[in-house]
Amino acid sequence: LLLGMLTPAVLSPLPCRLSFLSRGLSNQHSFNNMRHTSLHARKAGNLGAENWPSKRRSSLATLLVLFLAQSSNVAVAQEGSCSGDNPATCDIDADTLGSAKALYQKGLGLLDEGNFAAAQREFEEAISIHPKYADAYYQLGVVRAQQNDLRGCEKWVQKAIEINPNIGQFYSMLGICSVQQNKLAAAEMAFRKASELLPEDPYTFFNLGMVLEKRQNFEGAEYAYLNAINLRSGDKRFHIKLAKVLEEEGKLKRSLIYYENALKFDPSDADAKRSIASIQLRISAASS
Repeated sequence: LLLGMLTPAVLSPLPCRLSFLSRGLSNQHSFNNMRHTSLHARKAGNLGAENWPSKRRSSLATLLVLFLAQSSNVAVAQEGSCSGDNPATCDIDADTLGSAKALYQKGLGLLDEGNFAAAQREFEEAISIHPKYADAYYQLGVVRAQQNDLRGCEKWVQKAIEINPNIGQFYSMLGICSVQQNKLAAAEMAFRKASELLPEDPYTFFNLGMVLEKRQNFEGAEYAYLNAINLRSGDKRFHIKLAKVLEEEGKLKRSLIYYENALKFDPSDADAKRSIASIQLRISAASS
């Protein structure tokens, strides 16, 4: 969702790839040597489409993609912040941190199994002995989102951000929960911040672009989708969304280029074929 999600490169997620469209996007990565998002990458990461309760889905939310970048640089806490994994920055002794991490890891396993109530208990217990455990607060937000408690998701993810404001996935998840509640201004702010922290993640920009498009900011959406394409040119969805925005702006010749690009990726795409035919007729009529 969003650049401009943004997506410059920004989202993703997520846990998950927030295009909550694509299951295949979920990746496991190291969050300060922890499985910070591997679970929700498979669970929460797919929150956007099939896994959100249908009564709360919106057409926009089903398109969001939460992509968890694999780069170890993405999740490294900056000086003075507490990621939950560094006793020097978290005002906690190593033994207590070890106990909190054990509970956190157990919670991740339960979350991965879909046992949300039990996972929540483990994360809460980890927080009880390590009150600055940003990762655990974030995972509580993921649990609440999985249970369709979107306000709870916001509450806990915002707490994680308060402790460590330097993690792009936190803002992506916040943007996702905001979109699900039709809080588009808040979602845009969250995705823009995510794109600053995840400048190499095309899905964050994609998500940002969709939010901007929904808010009728077509110029911003165009910029966000272009960023997504520059970072990952092989995703047909990026080209389709950019083509639609350009068409909306009346930039028909440029729109045609991106519809044709999408058709190269999927020659059977009937919608793209119809759009190309329609635009060609409009261009021909305007020149005659």
